[in-house]
Order: sequence, then structure tokens, then C-alpha cells
Amino acid sequence: MRLLYFSRGYTVHDRRFLARGVEAGCTTWFLRLGPHGLSVDDVPLPKGVQEVECPEMNRDVDDLDHIESLVPVLRQVIDRIAPDIIHAGPIQTCGYMASLAGRRPLVLMSWGSDMLVDAARNDRWTAATRTALAGSDMLICDAESVEQRVLEISDYDASCILRFPWGIDLEQFASSGPAVDFRSRHGWEDSKVVISTRSWEAIYGTSVVLAAFQEAHQIRPELRLVLAGTGSELESIQREIRDRKLTGVVTCPGRVPNEELATYFRGADAYLSCAISDGTSISLLEALAIGLPVVVTDLPSNREWVSESCGAWFAPAGDSQGFAAGLLSATTLAPDEIDRVRAQHRQTVECRADWNLNSSMLLDGYRRLLTAPSPS
Repeated sequence: MRLLYFSRGYTVHDRRFLARGVEAGCTTWFLRLGPHGLSVDDVPLPKGVQEVECPEMNRDVDDLDHIESLVPVLRQVIDRIAPDIIHAGPIQTCGYMASLAGRRPLVLMSWGSDMLVDAARNDRWTAATRTALAGSDMLICDAESVEQRVLEISDYDASCILRFPWGIDLEQFASSGPAVDFRSRHGWEDSKVVISTRSWEAIYGTSVVLAAFQEAHQIRPELRLVLAGTGSELESIQREIRDRKLTGVVTCPGRVPNEELATYFRGADAYLSCAISDGTSISLLEALAIGLPVVVTDLPSNREWVSESCGAWFAPAGDSQGFAAGLLSATTLAPDEIDRVRAQHRQTVECRADWNLNSSMLLDGYRRLLTAPSPS
């Protein structure tokens, strides 16, 4: 099987999908539309993946005119490689371009916010979304809310939607193992540590994270925050930490290498995400695998995984007071309640979020396309 994987930027999750394709015997090419804020250039491509050199694509784009102008370039790449399957996402950038290129079969991969936010950006973006969907043979997504949105705005064949959570490496994110000792490292003795690991982009509500933490910290001064990650809001977030006078109680380790993330989660007492929109959040699954109580945005995709009855607190997007209240509760659980939450959250990911099992669904989808009749 010859696979062209076309993605905006290059994320850790792209790497996992690419590696899975190689493991399954696919001859795999990677074409990047970027650079982009979500790129992790220090993470190498999996062995066996051939990167397509295409200078015309090596720019960040967020304008449909620019996206459409690159379609002839994409056609040339496709004709040169002659892939059996094209895998493209997000929907309104790489997916839209691949649909306009007119080569099949095409697998669209939703990134969550592309359907939940960008599809309604304006009439033209809605039209681009529908065009991308209409020109594809299969859609993969990781949350029920994304699938429902696809069916709301298009007549997409539901039998061609493959929904499964990307999942995590359960062995890597074991609940026990080495942990970062934030208390000794930063002089945070007798503290309760909150961790947030989302990218510093507007859609992930990093400023709300700081506002919520500050409100909770004013009530419980022993609270501390590990704000991992980076992104396009780097300068404004660093300035906000200073302006809020949180420098001594917030640490920013930057983007933590994936192989070290579990040790960071194990060193924390609670997880916080204030994202405006989400599909299935990988960072939430990682926190659940370690067994942390979680405070998250009240979104359908989050409620697919956690509930108030066991170690989860919800707040509306942007409601810093609501998130602060959740933090105060999540960091004051009794020891027996912590044990119950840890066991329940671990069981959830073991049953539903095993990457090694879930990723096989994508490969099955590829094979199904290759044996299906050619689209008319």
C-alpha cells in the first residue's frame, strides 16, 4: 500500500499515525503544510517515512485563496508519488486541498476544532468544509460531537465515518513509575500541584488557565501550577504570569518531550484544561491514565470520558471562576476518594483508549477503501 499522509504542521500524533502505517507495511510519504505552531520539528519522522520536499508548501496558511492556489502543486506531488490512498487533515486546509485535487481514494482526518469551530467561521469556510467532505471517501474522527457536526452540515454517508479515540500508549502512561518531584525542584514543600499541558494557542484557553489558577491560589496559597507547553501566545502568556504576580508559584518547563510526559503527570495532584473546543483530548486521556482528578471545559467530547460522579469538575468555556471552584474541589479530595478516582480513571482508558488497539481501526479502514469499488 502506497500512502501519502498530508498534514498541517507535524504533531506528535502525526508521528504516531505515520509510524503505525510503516509498521503495517505501508510505503509512506509525508507532506507537510507548514510551518505551523503545532509543529514539533525536534521530533524526527518515523524510520521508513519519506518526507516530500515541497518549498511551496513550507508556509503557514489560513486563507482559503492561498490554500486554493496551492492545489496545482499538490496535484503534481500526487501524480509523482501515485499513492494508493491519500490521508489529509485538518479538513479546511489539507483536506480541502486534497479534495480539490480530485485524486481518490481520500481519507479526511478531522482535528476536532476544524469541524466544531472552523466549519462555522463564515459562509465560505462552511462551503469549503462541505467541498472537502464531498470529495472524500472516508472520514476519521475521535469524538461523537465531531461526527454529529459532520452529519448536521452535510449528507455524508454515516457508514463512511470511522470514529475512534486516537488513544495513548498505556504502558508509557502507567499509573505508577518515576515522577518529577516538583516540590523539591522548586521549593514547593507542602503544596498541591496542578498541571496543564495544552499548547499555548487561543483555542486552548491558556489565559483562562492563569486566571482560574490565580483565583484558586488566592483562596488556597499552597496551590502551584505547572504550565507545560508553548505556542504562538508565548510572549503574552509570559507577560501575563508576571502581571498577575504568579512567577513564584507557576513554572513553565516548555514543551515536554512525549517520553517524559508521564513523569510530569505523576508528579501532579490535578489536571486542568480550559480549551474552548475539543475533540477527544489526548492530554486528558494521559491525565486519566495516571489517575488524576481533572477540571475541564464543559464540552460533549469531555463528557464522553469523565463525569462529576468520579473525579471530574466542569466549567463553561472562559469561566475562570468556575474552573477555580473545580480546582479547589479537585485538590482537596480525601485519600480514599483519590484512590477511587485513580482506579476509575485508569479503568476508563484501559477499556477505551488503548492506542495499539484503536489504531488498527484506521488500518482496517485503509484496507476497506482499497477493496471497495472506485468512486464514480
